Amino acid sequence: MDELTLSCRGEQVSHPRVRFGGRRVRYRHYLAELSRKPQAVRQVDPELMSELGEPFARL
Repeated sequence: MDELTLSCRGEQVSHPRVRFGGRRVRYRHYLAELSRKPQAVRQVDPELMSELGEPFARL
């Protein structure tokens, strides 16, 4: 299985699997929580900006 698919209320989201022991966090799923913690945004900034892409990367 190369992909993990999550389903909820008729909506599906698929993500590539990570090898055992690996870790892949999708920070865009945590935008509401990150908005309340500015220091946390600074800590995950490189990963979050690469996920969001343009025009956010220019900011």
